[in-house]
Amino acid sequence: MIVNKIQQNPLQQKRPINKAAVAPSFTGMKIKDILPYQKTFKWMKDQEWLKGEAGGILITALGTGIVAPIVIGSNPLVRAPKDATPEEKKEVTNKKWYTAIRQPLSAVLAVIFQLGVLKYIDRFLDSKFNVKENSKHVDLHLDQCEINNKSYREGLAKAQFKAQGRTKPSLFQIFTKGFRTTMDARKQYEEDLKALVDDIGDKQLQKVADRFLESGQIHIGDRQLDDPTLAKLVNERIDEYVKDAEDLKKKDVSHYSRKAKLLMGNKKSIQEMLKDVPKDEAGATAYIKNLLKNEKNPEVREILEDIMDRSEDLWGNRSARTLERIQKISDACNNNYSLDTYIDAISLRNKELDRIITKLNLERIKDINTVDNKTINEVIKRVVALCQFDESDELLRPILRNTETFDSNLQQLMAKVHKDIAKGYKELVEHEYKAFNQAAKVGIGVLITLPITCTALNIIYPRFMDTFFPWLSGKKDPKAEATAKGGK
Repeated sequence: MIVNKIQQNPLQQKRPINKAAVAPSFTGMKIKDILPYQKTFKWMKDQEWLKGEAGGILITALGTGIVAPIVIGSNPLVRAPKDATPEEKKEVTNKKWYTAIRQPLSAVLAVIFQLGVLKYIDRFLDSKFNVKENSKHVDLHLDQCEINNKSYREGLAKAQFKAQGRTKPSLFQIFTKGFRTTMDARKQYEEDLKALVDDIGDKQLQKVADRFLESGQIHIGDRQLDDPTLAKLVNERIDEYVKDAEDLKKKDVSHYSRKAKLLMGNKKSIQEMLKDVPKDEAGATAYIKNLLKNEKNPEVREILEDIMDRSEDLWGNRSARTLERIQKISDACNNNYSLDTYIDAISLRNKELDRIITKLNLERIKDINTVDNKTINEVIKRVVALCQFDESDELLRPILRNTETFDSNLQQLMAKVHKDIAKGYKELVEHEYKAFNQAAKVGIGVLITLPITCTALNIIYPRFMDTFFPWLSGKKDPKAEATAKGGK
């Protein structure tokens, strides 16, 4: 069905406003911008591939190949009797290390067989769950024909690059083009590939969202998402919007009031100090340290120490935000700051947000199993209405503008809410498929990969030990045996 035009937002009704009590709006940074030790977090981000199947196999192999042999070979619980001869004690030690050396070889074979088959398992599963002709036969919540999983999108991206005549530079080019040039080219290829993979995913998501906005249903090939699941996704989005509104509230009034009093009491000094903070990290660090060193006013020192409370790479950004906060406090009080006026503004802000939160909670679908598609779309329209504000509303505008959840543009907000629900569908399919994928690989490992690996180990290990560690395997030297027999 076509989503009808929303009626006028009831929140936009005019009401008397105390302009001196307009609530302040402090827009925050993204969480990644305020975390200290960002270089460490970036390094950890680069190691995310270890969370996948390949990473799990390698980590397990490292533990099996390095840690296990030491534990087994030096196990104090396995020892010869007290009255054993030196030869018997040596035999027990040899047996322990014979068993211990089995672990590294087992780890190597596991990596070879498990990693070797992993790629082909993924290709097989991708073809079954991402291609429309095949995925129409699988469970609806596992069908990824509309929003493909990452590995399948990587295949699409590589195919596009290949059609353009672009391939990943080979390591052999180190000898012809140099190490640095080759590694830079490989890095650039990976970055461009990732950007294309993300772009393909974004376009697929947008396509699903646009069709959902037009028809009121999430289409999956020739099928539609069932109403109970769609209702569940709508409820999840409502919960997210409620959380966003809760985050906008100033819950510790005394804390924010004290900060405002501190800033506004030293407004001119702070503005004069921070207006010329250098943009670069080193310059900002030296500048702020010098300010603190020469400052005598304890209140101004407290403000500077608050800026320095984060890692040095954030000092410049926090200085700029401090100036913004001073301006927003002034705006909230119509350039006539007083502590009472500011406290009134915060109280009014929280009251308006509580009203929106209450109305959003009332829109949650109670019985998702019996709801129909028409009712679901009516709920979506009402949620959009609750998330819209009028630019002329002097009370709501400062609270809700520049936030991700609330908007004054009805058309943009309607599209945004439908895209948010489509994102929820994407997350649902990813979660369901991940669980199935892991279960399938465990089954394949137990039934196919593990028996092959164990068989190979039983064939290779005795021969390996006879060749490289004959004194542990008990194999006797033929020449020594012949000499011994000749001597007798």
